[in-house]
Amino acid sequence: MNSEKLLQTNIAWLRDQISGMHYGEAGIRVIIHGGEVRRVERTITEKIQSGDNGDE
Repeated sequence: MNSEKLLQTNIAWLRDQISGMHYGEAGIRVIIHGGEVRRVERTITEKIQSGDNGDE
């Protein structure tokens, strides 16, 4: 997969995570070598707090 396709795939993943999460963090770490994206690491942290999901 080339760098542009890899970036577009991960942008789509990020959009999907944002739309499905009430409160949290999503991260994308891009590893570059020789001017090309070589690896991508993705993380999701869902945060739960009082008041979420109707729990007051």
